[in-house]
Amino acid sequence: MKYLIILLILTISCDEPETFICPNEVEMDDCGVCGGNNIDLDECGVCSGTGPNHECPTGELVCNPSDCNIQNPDEWFIDLNFLFEDNFCKSYNPLYLNTCSNYGGEDEFTCNIQPESYGCYWIGTHNISTNTILYWHNSSNQDISIYTSDTDYYCSFTSESIVNNVDCSVYYDETTCVNESCEWIYNVAWDTYTQTIPSNTNGYDFFFRQCDANNCGAFSYPTTEEFCTIIDGEEKCGKIRVTN
Repeated sequence: MKYLIILLILTISCDEPETFICPNEVEMDDCGVCGGNNIDLDECGVCSGTGPNHECPTGELVCNPSDCNIQNPDEWFIDLNFLFEDNFCKSYNPLYLNTCSNYGGEDEFTCNIQPESYGCYWIGTHNISTNTILYWHNSSNQDISIYTSDTDYYCSFTSESIVNNVDCSVYYDETTCVNESCEWIYNVAWDTYTQTIPSNTNGYDFFFRQCDANNCGAFSYPTTEEFCTIIDGEEKCGKIRVTN
């Protein structure tokens, strides 16, 4: 008798679950509601969601960080509040917040190669376009003093290269740069740059730019640069990726 009961339990537990079908041929929506017509589905495709809640540096609210429009902005803002975070790998999927920070928190590359379903994204690198001014925000309740490290050399325009219509930005070694009548230099202004941004700061008061014959923005050439600060005795750094 005991074995018969066990056999019955196993038989019942292995039955395939029935597929739920709405009555009267009513269609089930994406949130599993019969006749719901996706009323509970927000703009981001989340059932009973609150809609776009990720704020881009431009102030625009979007569903995911990747939705931010970063194509050639006239101005670019970096909120330094992110430097207080323990790690820079975040997730827009609440189910994987710890997963992204634990497995992708070491560097940008590791963060970005996590499975797409995790929704991981890196907050430590900020993209700007060439020839745009870089504005600093600080939404934290502490003043932040930033400084830069040694910058890379780059190939810059000269009066001769302009006359000869030479695009100096395509040369990445000193020999070729000089041979093409360009100048091999480094960004002196950024190399020695320091700035203290008070707490709860936004707007246009604090910025970095340099103006010359070829540029009146932060950088006139593609590069990746680093800026750092000291928080609670620890050096925390972010990066700026400049693209054409």
